[in-house]
Amino acid sequence: MARLLFASTVLLGALLTMGRAGVDLYVDPANGNDTLCVPYPTAASSTPSNVSCRTLEYALYGNASAPVRCNSAQYALHDVVVHMASGVHSIFRQVCIGFSSNVTLVADQTGGASINCSLFPNNDTSNVTYDNVYVYNTSGMTFRGLNFQHCGPVPSNVFVSSSSNVMFEDCTFRGNIGAPLEVRFTSSITLRNTLFVGNRNMYPAPYDQNETTVDQLYQTIITGGGFTFFTRTIPATILISNCTFLDNQAGHNLANSTRPVLLKANGHGGGVILRLANTSNSSVVIENSRFDSNLAEVDGGGVYVSLSQGASYNRLVMINNTFVNNVVQNASGGAVSVNSFLISFNNTLMVINNLFVNNTANAGGAFSVALYDSDLSSTQHPDNITFYNCSFISNSANSEGTAVGLFSLVHVDQIGFPITFIDCIFDLNLSLEQSQDTSALTSFRFPTFFYGNNYFARNMGGGITLLNTRMQANGAMQFINNTAVFGAGVAMDDRCLLEITPNIRIRFEGNVASESGGAIYVEFPPIRFVIDIFNRLCFLQYICLCNDTSDVAPQDWKVGLGTRIGRESWGPG
Repeated sequence: MARLLFASTVLLGALLTMGRAGVDLYVDPANGNDTLCVPYPTAASSTPSNVSCRTLEYALYGNASAPVRCNSAQYALHDVVVHMASGVHSIFRQVCIGFSSNVTLVADQTGGASINCSLFPNNDTSNVTYDNVYVYNTSGMTFRGLNFQHCGPVPSNVFVSSSSNVMFEDCTFRGNIGAPLEVRFTSSITLRNTLFVGNRNMYPAPYDQNETTVDQLYQTIITGGGFTFFTRTIPATILISNCTFLDNQAGHNLANSTRPVLLKANGHGGGVILRLANTSNSSVVIENSRFDSNLAEVDGGGVYVSLSQGASYNRLVMINNTFVNNVVQNASGGAVSVNSFLISFNNTLMVINNLFVNNTANAGGAFSVALYDSDLSSTQHPDNITFYNCSFISNSANSEGTAVGLFSLVHVDQIGFPITFIDCIFDLNLSLEQSQDTSALTSFRFPTFFYGNNYFARNMGGGITLLNTRMQANGAMQFINNTAVFGAGVAMDDRCLLEITPNIRIRFEGNVASESGGAIYVEFPPIRFVIDIFNRLCFLQYICLCNDTSDVAPQDWKVGLGTRIGRESWGPG
């Protein structure tokens, strides 16, 4: 009898498990009937109905009253697949999925089912948040083949918080006002084959625009034009694969804001915002994706990345992506902006096989890096960024890097983290300032290293500008037909060191400077005070890298190493 009871218990448990794994709900806005269909949770324990529900809300909640707060277990779903027929699924109240597991919303035909928020009560204050779809504390949430369109103005059209194993696959976010997709404090999120197109995040910041401290800004959530991700303390795995971000905008700062430009509350990340605060061991991968014609008011026309509050040991990889025609109106990073606030360390960013074409910003036309804080007393290793096999073509800026701008805003003695370029091309980048004296790459207080074969050609404004920094040249470097006012190949100013290693093959050909330094220009103003020696002196140094410790000057260079090297063509004989 005991064995029979045990066997019956096991069988009952198996049947319940099978039933939970197979809960299918059907929603058809054209042919469904909310009166005759069987909603959840009744559908989990009854014979499936042959009648589809007409609305998503009824399929999920039945006759239950609208949730006031989405973080309530009353609306939990478990092992549910919601099949959504082709057509427009209008939502009339906030769709809440909280304390749930293994929930999938899938279109019967990819791209055929659209979630439309045009009838959503955006001013309904009974909702604690005004987000159209809210996922909270859920493990295993999948959206597949759905369109999210014409939602807003709300803070976020789809908002996911404190969840795990979240996926958007074959989805489209189109023509939304507000942040199309915002994810916070979620341990894993995948975007695959998903399109963000024509979204306008113009929702105003919900706090004092005139607060000017970095600390205040980075305690507050900001959202971008496409996908926004933010985590604090919680390690995260983020994958953006085969996605397209087209014609999205992040803007709308108040006209009377007195904040410095870079600290304005909105206008960051026209396509993507990634913020890692006080978190370690996160993995971010953006691969095989396209960022086209996105706009940010402040910085990061395509992608905005911030590492802050002790973020450490995180790895970010951007591989096989295309950034084209992205624009920043006020500051930096026409395609990508990377920012380090409140001391980050041991973070690695790999930018591999990316193409940057026709992006523009005030500084850093394609890519910018800004370091706001550093800690020399720390025994940790600094962050590092490596560009491998990247092409920067026809990008433009007014100042500090028509293609790449590296800016350290800390004290002169706190040097930025190392930046490495391997096999990169800088071609046809354009200085927009009147004097056309902004080089393709500007490095201010960032140690900059070159390996492999790097090529600077036809850049209007020059090839490289070094400001108060160190550059080391290895491998092969070519500077061909660049033009500038000073230093068409390389310009150095304000305590610089250019290290030339024995394995370097360096070529300057056809470079033209309208004032001085066709190949290399070294700024060396008259010394009036002792302090000028330390603050303005630049050096060009040959580094032996051999067993003895001496530095040996090459004997076969065709010109001497004076204060200014003014020839158009120069290099080892």
